[in-house]
Amino acid sequence: MRAWTKGGMLAALALLALLAPAARAQSPQTIVLDGVNDFLVANRIDQDGGDTQFTQIDIGDFYVTNDAVKLYVGFAHDKGTWTTVQLGLAIDVDTADGGSTDPWGRQIEWSSAAYKPDFVFYVNLDNNWQAGYQWNGASWTSLAAGSGALGWVASGGFKELGILLSTLGVSAGSTL
Repeated sequence: MRAWTKGGMLAALALLALLAPAARAQSPQTIVLDGVNDFLVANRIDQDGGDTQFTQIDIGDFYVTNDAVKLYVGFAHDKGTWTTVQLGLAIDVDTADGGSTDPWGRQIEWSSAAYKPDFVFYVNLDNNWQAGYQWNGASWTSLAAGSGALGWVASGGFKELGILLSTLGVSAGSTL
């Protein structure tokens, strides 16, 4: 996970290079997107808390699972009293091609990564503005944008997002 500052705004971006669920000893499950952590412990892929200078941009335990329809991502995060905190999630669907910038044109250091992200999902915690983007081979294309547009549960201390596998162009068991 990497955090950066741009124009006085904080952002956190997670690049997922996940193996198929069976290879990570994950258990498929359906998650209720309600801001309550109901992920199985077997679906925790990283105990990431406490590795940043400021707790307000620190992402804690990180979970990933899927059912036959959706990929579910959940993680602990508390922005405290900070404002302009934004969170982003970049996902690669096992292709070497992908974006070398984020959807806003900021250069992200992907040069040492074998795969670049095909999708970016974003939320502004102040106003719940959410957006999803897909790399089309030359630039980022908007999938959805607006207040609550992705159904990302971003209030409270546990954030949850469900992404249709069909949006990602994958099926259960695919490598992400």
